[in-house]
Amino acid sequence: MAKIQVVVCDRCNKRSNGAEVVQWVGQRGKRRYTGDLCDPCWDELVTSFKPVMNTARRHEIVATSIDDIGK
Repeated sequence: MAKIQVVVCDRCNKRSNGAEVVQWVGQRGKRRYTGDLCDPCWDELVTSFKPVMNTARRHEIVATSIDDIGK
């Protein structure tokens, strides 16, 4: 028997016809969240929540002059 898998967007219920619906993984603290979103819903999620890819929580300071660096 062949197994048929249909992927549907968790937000708008759009069915996948190829690579339009993809799985996403998010994390808050130690809890992980997974789901399936189509491209428009993914773009809306990124615009609304502005997720950060850097999990090390480092801040980068760019100095253009050596005199700008504090001692």
